[in-house]
Amino acid sequence: MTPTNNDKPSGVRWLDVEVRLSILQVLLDARKRNTGTGGVPAQAVADTIMLDDLEQFEAAIRFLWEVGHIQVSDGVLSVTASGVDSLAEHLAPVQSNFAPLPDDLFVSVKGSLRMAKGRGDSWKIPELKVAILTILLDAHVKRRNGCSRRMIGDILDIKDTQIEDLEFCIWYPSQSKKYLAKDERLYTITEAGIGFLKKQLPTKFH
Repeated sequence: MTPTNNDKPSGVRWLDVEVRLSILQVLLDARKRNTGTGGVPAQAVADTIMLDDLEQFEAAIRFLWEVGHIQVSDGVLSVTASGVDSLAEHLAPVQSNFAPLPDDLFVSVKGSLRMAKGRGDSWKIPELKVAILTILLDAHVKRRNGCSRRMIGDILDIKDTQIEDLEFCIWYPSQSKKYLAKDERLYTITEAGIGFLKKQLPTKFH
């Protein structure tokens, strides 16, 4: 995790990058809890990371907004898909949630669906993202209109404790990489999503 002021000896100044990453982590947590808005008042963010230097905090907010990593509306901050990408890039070496998938995670589309239905443990975020796309690919191959969020959750047997992760793993690929598309209440996989899966699944699509 990114250091907080509790980890800092008295009088030691935060690095600017530490402030930015701390802000993004707070906002990412809020986004996971509520993918619709996921906003946090700026003062609440400052209080959470316990940063006393208001000037440094405001500079970090301004930087993150200018590069498109956050949105600011009436003093409320929310992380964008670009911000999630930036956080993942910085924390990938130390945060398992962003670790790359093993090559043999899904041996085929049908096999992955059977694995998902019988799975008893919790999903990790990278696995869940691929599983969602796999379900939508299956629907695409079978020429279905798409899948609702509820259908995806039922197929993957998502536990109540992972509803937030499911919401996030639907929101993020649709916003960042455009792997998903939404038409009313149904989600479909895009060409970009199919291309991503081709790199993840060691199988040909029939």
